[in-house]
Amino acid sequence: MRRFILISILSFLALLSCSQEARIFSSYNTSGSYKGDCLYIIDDQKIFESYNSSGSYKGECKLIFDGSRIFQSYNSSGSYKGDCLFIFEDDKLFKSYNSSGSYKGDCIFIVDDNRIYDSYNTSGSYKGDCRYILEEEKVYKSYNSSGSYNGDCILILEGEVQLIEILGILGTQ
Repeated sequence: MRRFILISILSFLALLSCSQEARIFSSYNTSGSYKGDCLYIIDDQKIFESYNSSGSYKGECKLIFDGSRIFQSYNSSGSYKGDCLFIFEDDKLFKSYNSSGSYKGDCIFIVDDNRIYDSYNTSGSYKGDCRYILEEEKVYKSYNSSGSYNGDCILILEGEVQLIEILGILGTQ
């Protein structure tokens, strides 16, 4: 009996540790108080388009994450990586210089606290204009170039969404 209870507890803990799907919704209104359509489903370090507006079914796989590299999916199921699109390093998102992701190209985003800035130069040594503001489970466009005010809410996050996943989506838009 004790063995059965122990196995049941271990099975339950294993279920809890499994990766949970996260979802990214459009914002129904500019304040982000209501979710719009589900745009993406994140599962097992892959981003899928949502097949339907509620996010109950996965559509085509778009991005695959491998450490600090973001790859385009080679096929719709996400079973193979295609070309490397981005490299995330030192709070900066770089375009990949080559398809394998072995070299960094131009820096496109710099993350500072909860702000995402354009890179002023290709090396990422200077911040340009603030483009996005991350707040709780929402992504806002920046109202101004300094990032001092939120503009319109563009994405609502549900579940555990990593910064690199947000940057991958914003980088491809």
